[in-house]
Parts: sequence; C-alpha cells; structure tokens
Amino acid sequence: MKKPTLVLAIIVAIVVIVAAAAYVKFISPHAVSAKVVAADNRDYFPIVHNLLAGAQRSIEVIIYQGRFYFQYPLSSSNTLIADLADASQRGVKVRAVIDEADWNPENSEENHDVSTVLSQAGIATYFDPLETTSHSKMVVVDGRYSVVGSMNWNYYALDRNNEATTIVDSPVIGKQFEAYFDNLVKACSPAYRLPDHYLTASEAVGAKSRTVFVKDLADSGKYLPDARAGLLYMGNVVVRADSDALNEILALDSLFFAGAAKETVRVFAEVEKGGGRELHALDLETDATKSEMARALGIERSKLKTTSVPTPSFAWTSASRVEPIPNDKYQPAVSKLFQSAKKRIWIAVMDARFYDTRPVPPSRDKRKGKGGPPSVTNLMLDDLEQAVGRGVDVQLICDNGRGGSQPNNKLAFMKKLHDAGGKVFWDSPDITTHAKVAIVDDDWVVVGSANWTEPGMEENNETSILVESPELNQHYATYITSIKGQEADLRPIGAGGGGQAGGGGGGGGGD
Repeated sequence: MKKPTLVLAIIVAIVVIVAAAAYVKFISPHAVSAKVVAADNRDYFPIVHNLLAGAQRSIEVIIYQGRFYFQYPLSSSNTLIADLADASQRGVKVRAVIDEADWNPENSEENHDVSTVLSQAGIATYFDPLETTSHSKMVVVDGRYSVVGSMNWNYYALDRNNEATTIVDSPVIGKQFEAYFDNLVKACSPAYRLPDHYLTASEAVGAKSRTVFVKDLADSGKYLPDARAGLLYMGNVVVRADSDALNEILALDSLFFAGAAKETVRVFAEVEKGGGRELHALDLETDATKSEMARALGIERSKLKTTSVPTPSFAWTSASRVEPIPNDKYQPAVSKLFQSAKKRIWIAVMDARFYDTRPVPPSRDKRKGKGGPPSVTNLMLDDLEQAVGRGVDVQLICDNGRGGSQPNNKLAFMKKLHDAGGKVFWDSPDITTHAKVAIVDDDWVVVGSANWTEPGMEENNETSILVESPELNQHYATYITSIKGQEADLRPIGAGGGGQAGGGGGGGGGD
C-alpha cells in the first residue's frame, strides 16, 4: 500500500471511530430498536382498553389524575379502571402509583376515590410522598407494552383535549419502565395520608371561611374561595352553609348520598397555620362509602360485559431507537437533540416558561446551592434560539388557556423565542392542548408527560421517551400542524394587547 493511501485510510478510520463515538455518546446505552404506534386524542382509549383487556401477567400504572364518575356509567375513565379490576380478578398482578400532594388537596381527594375503588378490587395501590408530584401518565402491560404520554384518566383528557401518547412494543423498554415504577414504589405508602393533616368536621364548621359543594354531580357546585359562607347547590335547591352547615347537609343524607356512592360532600375551609393561611379539604364519608364504591364498580363491570368497545385499527411502525428519558434525564437528552438539529424543531406543549429567579424556596431546591440558571427550561430556550440562528425552522405551539390568560413567564418564553426569529402560536381557543411533544428534523420524536416548567423538568416524577422513527416523526408533524392556531400576539407583555396575564410561579407541576 502506498503511503498516501495508508494515511488516507487511517484518517477515514479515525473519522469513522470519532463519528461512531459521538453517536454512541448521544444515544444512551438504554436505547433499543422497537415497534411503536401513536395513540393520540381519541385513539388512546380503544387501544389502551384492548391492551388492558388482553393483559396476561402484569399491569403497572402511574395515575396523576384519575376519575371514577359514579354518575356517568361507561365513561372512558370508568372503563379503564374497570379493566384494571377485571385483570386483577383473572389473576393479573396489577399495581398503581397514585399522586397525592399537599399543594393539591382536591385532586388528591379525587384520586383517593380511585384508590378506594381499585383497592376494593384487590389491586395494590400506592400513594407518592405528599411533597412529591407524580405527574407521569404511564402504563406498562406484561412488561412489553409501554404507554407513555400526556393522557390523564379523566373525561377532559380522554374525550376532549389534544393529547399525545406513544405506545412502545419492546420487552427491553418495558423492563426499564417497570424498574422506574419499582423505584417509585419504594418511596410510596399504601396509606392515604391527607386526612391526617386536614380538617375534622368540627374544625371545618369553626373555620373562618368555608365552601361546601356537592361532589361528583357535574357543574352542580360553586367554589367561592373568598366567601365566609358557601352555597350548596342541588338541582333547584340551595342550602346556605351557616354554622350548622355540616349537620344540615348530613341531615339530607337520603337525598344526596344515594346519588354518588355515599360520598358527595366536600368541605373547603381556609385555616390559619404556621403564621399563614391554607386552603384545606375533606371528603365526608359514611360507614357505607367503601362498600357502595365496590358496588358501583361491580355494576360498571357488569355493564361492560354487554357493551363492546370497537377493536382499534392501527399499524405498528419501526423505530431505530427508543430511549426512556424520565425525570431529570429529559432536559439533557432533549438539549443534545436540539443542538444537533439541522432542519426543523416543532413543539406542541401545554406550558413553557422562562424564569428570572428560581421559582422554588431554598428548602426545596434540589441543587443545594450549586448555582446554575433559575431553571433548565432557560437552557432549553437557549438551545432553540441557537437553532434559529443556524437556520433551523423552530416552531412552538402552546395552549392558550382559559380565556387566553397566561402567566407572564410563559409569555416571556414565547416572546424571547419570537424575538430570536422562531415562530410561536397559540392552539385553537376551543380546545385544551395538553400534549407534550416535539419533533426534530425528519427522524426524531420526543413525547411524554413533562411540561416545560421548573416542576416538570426538575421536581416532578415524569415519564417521556425519545424515539428515532421517520414514520412517527411524520405522524407528529401532521398532528402539530393540525392543532396550530393563530400566530401568538405577545407584545406588549404586562400592558394591554394579546396575552395579558398576571402572576408567574411554577405552581406544583401543572397538569
């Protein structure tokens, strides 16, 4: 071999080795090839229902927001919960991690209902620590099918919102998510803890401000946070919540409790604690509550046996790489992907925020004084701005919220990206975009539960995946285009015009 040829061969070999090393460094060793399918919006329910109905060995589920609607039989979330009960009855090992949080007592009490229903069916349920938000929406069936995305188990998510979910068919990925689930269980408790720290009936009666409303009767209650006395609505009947409110309501037991599995009344009270004021909540139960819940679930399961859910029609597509990126692994993986983008970065996310200051108290700051930016979401914004500078087509769609009102740090994120040359859009005002999905170039997809907020990136338990698949990328390119509303008017922030909003703050993880 001639010397120039030898030198050239050595140079080529070095380039190949370096490129391969860089590629391996970019892709986690946990990434594997797999089959994937999108299960977005209304496609989620029939696909996941059939997966649960076909489970043979195990089901693990993480529920951030679950609802069992006693007054709406055969609703989508009821059916999924009944699927878990049916699976348990036929010998499948079913476990559920359910969120409860001291900052969100109403969601915790609703989730407690779901836990009670599941427990009555023999399912092992675990509550995460009060100071932790388990915002994941993950299901693993038989250690093979991993369902990862933004879908909560409630009416709005399953039947109305824009949601993005991907299902992975891979025992290797399934095993990784099962390990993630097992690790969460270690920090959980089988006991529901909020009532230990919340109000007794006598304390609620004596509270300085109080609101009482009927639970589980849609749109029948009105929450008046600043009122010293609330109103209880039941059809055309209005009961004023005076000093004898609880006794007055409980005296109507035969009228109220028969309609909602013996647990209808929730009391909110503002109480003084630790020099401040806190909003506390308590569901009132009778001795028959649990048995009535079990009876309601049994009726639901019986009805399902005579009600068919259409078998979904879908086709698995191949993914060269699938990598789980839970919790704080999300931002490093996604930033690397953004930094390598050549053509486009399109994002649809409910919430994205830029922070001027750290939004959590020092006592909760997990960085322990190590410094760094106020939030890693600021770093992700930097990645997007730099991508725009390289000529990458960067587009961001955010949910426009109720009435178009947005926190200023969300508007700041969008405005900074807009001013750098990126394109920012609101979704349609007629629908909530709860998805958290991004595509990069023509190959990569990121989908999961994490909002682009400090809690979502650094505090919560979140599950997301990074997927290399041209077919899935094209699917989500079409999806993102379909939910794109008007271009966002973000100027000026804080004074008149589009996007006016008050307040900032991370707020415990959002939805």
